[in-house]
Amino acid sequence: MSTLRPCAVVRGAQDLASAVACALTDAGYAVVMAEGPLPAVTRRGQAFADAAFDGSATFLDKTCRRIDDIRAWRDSGSPDIAYSTAPLDLILAALTPELLVDARMRKRAIPEDQRELAPLVIGLGPNFDAGGNCHLAVETGWGETLGSVVEKGPTRALAGEPKPVNGWSRDRYVYAPVAGVFQTRLDIGDTVTEGQVIARIGDTPIAAPKTGVVRGLIRDGVPLDVKQKCVEIVPAGTNVRMLAERPRRAAEGVLAAIRLRHGLLPVGRKAIHGVLANAAEGLLPPFARTLGFDAASLPGHFAPLVDILMAERAPELRERPARWLAHAIACSAFGQRHTWQDLRLSGRREVSAMFALHFPAFAARNTPELNLKWRRFLFHELGLRLGVPALMPPGCSACDGFAECFGDQPEGAKA
Repeated sequence: MSTLRPCAVVRGAQDLASAVACALTDAGYAVVMAEGPLPAVTRRGQAFADAAFDGSATFLDKTCRRIDDIRAWRDSGSPDIAYSTAPLDLILAALTPELLVDARMRKRAIPEDQRELAPLVIGLGPNFDAGGNCHLAVETGWGETLGSVVEKGPTRALAGEPKPVNGWSRDRYVYAPVAGVFQTRLDIGDTVTEGQVIARIGDTPIAAPKTGVVRGLIRDGVPLDVKQKCVEIVPAGTNVRMLAERPRRAAEGVLAAIRLRHGLLPVGRKAIHGVLANAAEGLLPPFARTLGFDAASLPGHFAPLVDILMAERAPELRERPARWLAHAIACSAFGQRHTWQDLRLSGRREVSAMFALHFPAFAARNTPELNLKWRRFLFHELGLRLGVPALMPPGCSACDGFAECFGDQPEGAKA
């Protein structure tokens, strides 16, 4: 059986829920999206909702698959995000998740108290009450507080107008004039003209409110209530399949809430365990067996590396878990293999996620233009602080990948 990862359940399948599912997957969670078989989602190009109809959907280079057997998905190592239409109580019983995120965005409904459903329950958007019906909440309304974590009390009430897209505001939407089954032959990304009949609810035609591109469109065959949003048209040239700002900031808020409550995200915990396991097998220097906390003699550059990371930890990340991870990373920096191997992570992508999630300011300086391997970047940053710009990691010169990582290193570089 594959190694089991901590599980997270995300309620909902629209754009905010899907952005959260992607962010949690990068953070190391095995993610299940819990939603019904006929999700009434408009922005399907920015979400995983179509997995309910087609069996799978792809967004942000991630695949979400509809599953029938939750335990089989879990035991297989949960390679993809799962979409489950099973009752929530059955999902929770099968997975015992560490985290539950209610991202259904039911703007006017009052959520039930869900604090007993998981060790950490996070609510997104209006009508959540941190400490009342969830443990922590995240603001989703436009403004300065978008993505901020609410530790105690209610989130902001529903208010305001949609953010304009090239001057188009609420006039780009259509709301169901009657209740019934939505019928359409169009899809996300199609071009339409103002007044064109693009759908029907029973005998009632639904016309495009603008000439432009379809960004939001309820899937054919989905039942709607009267006044439920069903169509969104945006100006031609708008990217209708990208990660939008509001879902991105809401997902970042969920990660901030987890750091605030739990400290390290699963990928950070995995890295610490990886260093300890490698040290126990003699694959890292002896001081790594205690993460360098109890070692009588540490390399001279060990403490400065830890200090660099600690100075730039995520604002919500408490000092103690941050220091544990910083020590693990510093231990791995003195290994003889690739960083992902010395941390026992799956590859560079997971290493990048670990840095970005826990030490975001540090990670941001390793820009796409610079694009250094992470161990080299650690010593690059340390060298800048010590006035030794060509400082090299001590264990890299014997590696068979040295030329790939250090082909541009000047002669006379110091270890």
